[in-house]
Amino acid sequence: MRSAFRNLLDLAAGPTDTRRRPPLRYSVQIDRLPPDSALRQTLVPCDCDEGTQQWLDATASPSLLKQWIATLLTCCVSRTTANGFVNRGGMHVVSEAQAERLLATSLSGPDGVARPDASLLDIGAGDGGVTARIRQRFARVYATEASATMRWRLRQRGFIVSDMPHPRRYDCVALLNVLDRCDEPLKLLRDIRDVYMKPDGVLFVAVVLPWCPFVENGTEKKAPKETLPLQGARCRDKPTFEAAASLLATRVFEAEGFTVEKWTRLPYLCEGNSTNAYFVLDDAVFTLRIAGGAHAGMNGSTAASVSAAVSAAGATTMTIDGLNRIVP
Repeated sequence: MRSAFRNLLDLAAGPTDTRRRPPLRYSVQIDRLPPDSALRQTLVPCDCDEGTQQWLDATASPSLLKQWIATLLTCCVSRTTANGFVNRGGMHVVSEAQAERLLATSLSGPDGVARPDASLLDIGAGDGGVTARIRQRFARVYATEASATMRWRLRQRGFIVSDMPHPRRYDCVALLNVLDRCDEPLKLLRDIRDVYMKPDGVLFVAVVLPWCPFVENGTEKKAPKETLPLQGARCRDKPTFEAAASLLATRVFEAEGFTVEKWTRLPYLCEGNSTNAYFVLDDAVFTLRIAGGAHAGMNGSTAASVSAAVSAAGATTMTIDGLNRIVP
């Protein structure tokens, strides 16, 4: 309640030209990566392109009424659900052009032509704003989201929506800023690999670094049940972005049977308020493939764990201050 009251006081000031605009970081210092790291050869440099600037311009004038209503609602519901009610809190991870650079080669057939029937599953899709920017290569787009208000927003955009994935394999699974917001991130990765990805499919995953996970539980935030082996990459370790990305790639992705095909650094942007033009965190964005081909199919226990993981992951959000995180 105190936090909500402070936010209401901030809103009373109204937006001004002096709102904070944090720097957008894209650079990666290759010499900070281990000499034998695959990340040295797979980096795709990016910058603030036209699509990103268009998003920044479109969110430059926030609605004070929507902010006020959402702030009041957070006294009794999660930030995700509150934002869904008033249609605010939009996110930006990747522009259409950046998604094309990261996914085009991976999703093309042997002749280099895009697959006409390619399918996308976006897990924890929020309001669908990010999904809309990566959908251009896909004939069919499926989205999962635990928040009922966000599922409503997704249906308004024309996506096939449910609260858990449809039991089929997809050409691409998107997992954008979900791993650090679900109870069982390793189970989620394994189920995506074993159940939802085609053997030649790709996993398009974004992770905020350094690693500072928490799970939304209504109006509360709690530490996840499952801990990833990311000592040295956590917030309290104060690692460089490059060190954290390297540890994530080797200790998590490679250890779980994925190979890095491409990766980059992008700002994870959230719609601002009366004092901040936008909020920003640092994302490592990866295009991953399954190492060694197909894995076993779904069984009863796998289906149950997927349902539990996606239910938790669907509540993914950046908190309104952009920094309210549990440090493991």
